Amino acid sequence: MSFVEILLVAILVFAPWREGGATPAGVLLLQTGVLAVALATLGRARREGRLDLRLTGAHLAWLLFVAAGTLSFLGAAYLYGAFETWWDQVAALVLLLALAALRPSERMRAAVPAVIALLAAAQALLAIALRLRGGVSVSPSFLNPNHLAAYLDVGLF
Repeated sequence: MSFVEILLVAILVFAPWREGGATPAGVLLLQTGVLAVALATLGRARREGRLDLRLTGAHLAWLLFVAAGTLSFLGAAYLYGAFETWWDQVAALVLLLALAALRPSERMRAAVPAVIALLAAAQALLAIALRLRGGVSVSPSFLNPNHLAAYLDVGLF
């Protein structure tokens, strides 16, 4: 597996922990990982001469959305909150562009479903153990039981 693919698997492994990325440290780590994957993917595609990104209407609309968010961010009274929201949009845009350039290997195609299934099983076991202990929390990773249920659905399917 390539460096980019290993980074993607690492993001999948980390994603459900630290309250599912809901804490500031969790969000920072996940978004930094996403941007690292995206930049590495775009760099690799450029080096291999296959970076041929054709911007569609959806790409341009998202780009305009990020540009409007940039203007809003620069005029915001609460810069930290505005930056977090803007950063969410930038990370999504860069990831969208990188996924268009990514060509996963066969090992990666086999590893991702296995990793997701194993992580979902680990979350389910932790939730069951917490419930048996009489804990109030549904999960050590997810604050909302609906988020845990959605994550378990992804792992199941």
